[in-house]
Amino acid sequence: MADHFLLEPEQFTRYATLIGELGEQLKDAELILTSQLRYENECWGDDDPGKAFAGAYSPKANTAFTNADSVATHLNNLHVALVESAKRAQDEEQRNATANREAGR
Repeated sequence: MADHFLLEPEQFTRYATLIGELGEQLKDAELILTSQLRYENECWGDDDPGKAFAGAYSPKANTAFTNADSVATHLNNLHVALVESAKRAQDEEQRNATANREAGR
C-alpha cells in the first residue's frame, strides 16, 4: 500500500464535470419521458386488464421517477462537492508552493 496520497485537482474537476453532465442528462431524460407519458395519458384502457395494469404500473412508475430525480440530485451534489474539493486542493498546493519559495529565501 502506498504511504502517500496524491490528489490531482485537474482530474477531480474533469470527473466532477462528467458527473454533473450525467446528472443533467438523467434529469433531462426523465423530463422527456414523463412529458411523453403524460401526453399519452392512460392509454391502457378501462377494461379489466387495463385497470390491472394501471394498478400495478402507477405506483412503481412514481417510485422510478422519484428515484431517478433523487439520483440526478445526488449526482449534482457530488459534482459540486468534487469541484469544491479540487479548488481547496489547488489553493492548498498554491499556499504550500508559496511557503516553500519564501522559506528558501
